[in-house]
Amino acid sequence: MQTRAKDEIVSDGVAPQGQPPPSAGAAGGPAAAEDPDDIVFVDLPDLLINLNGGGARLRFLKIATALEVEGEDQAEIVRRFVPRILDSYHMYLRAIRPEELQGSEGVYRIKEELLARTNDAIRPAQVRNVLVRELLVQ
Repeated sequence: MQTRAKDEIVSDGVAPQGQPPPSAGAAGGPAAAEDPDDIVFVDLPDLLINLNGGGARLRFLKIATALEVEGEDQAEIVRRFVPRILDSYHMYLRAIRPEELQGSEGVYRIKEELLARTNDAIRPAQVRNVLVRELLVQ
């Protein structure tokens, strides 16, 4: 460990004795991150969707999601708009082809699209994240 002036942080990221660590209280640092008590999860009903297979064989998607929101006030708004959210999910998911669901990139793309559609449905309230609890393609 290198020694430096008393007010500088040493090269290994450890603060000199008596100094707070670099992230403590720094704007945007981990100490300024969200309070876990403010996070609320709202479970949505499971969806069973007939995918756009284009062939004679029917393909289905079963998806279970939860929405991450900040605070109970936002959660209550989300709960009031669940029918609108589910409608937008159905419209989007029915147009998906089974190939689009392959791999982690496909799941990520769907999560991002569902997040955008959710936030459009409940504006001006906002959802922080869409969590996929279950995803099954048959």
